[in-house]
Amino acid sequence: MTVLAVVSIAASRIIFAAADAYIGAASSSHLSSEASAAMERIASELRGVPSRAGSPGTPWIDSVTATSVAWGGTSSLARSGSVVMLTIDGGTPRTLLSNVTGFSIACYDQNGQAMAQTLSGAACDAVRRIEITLTLSRSGASETLRTRIFPRAALAGVAGGAP
Repeated sequence: MTVLAVVSIAASRIIFAAADAYIGAASSSHLSSEASAAMERIASELRGVPSRAGSPGTPWIDSVTATSVAWGGTSSLARSGSVVMLTIDGGTPRTLLSNVTGFSIACYDQNGQAMAQTLSGAACDAVRRIEITLTLSRSGASETLRTRIFPRAALAGVAGGAP
């Protein structure tokens, strides 16, 4: 009986450890999928920022802070608490991602130099690349993604760039 009890305890520890590892891997995989889908949507929206009227090659970015960016007069991406909200063409703000523990936006000019953390008005005209970093955490799992986005409107003024 004692031997059977010892074997049962050892086996149960192995089974519980395997179950915990599976749950952790599943949580991490789910976070990674959510973060990737959100990052793809963010990249798609920011890549499509229109040109400023009468100024080809200048993305119509209204303002940028460390946690938000507004463009086209009616669209924005912003972190509010642990949620990233996306507003397109003045519509209702939609939750793009929740459980966000880190979110940052950085802008770079045509020379690849980092720009001020807060930009507005004409200061936004020099933005040529936007870098987004986000971190999600849930149930002890954490996932961080970073992407660099080149607005197509910025390429319109470059020889050989997109129209």
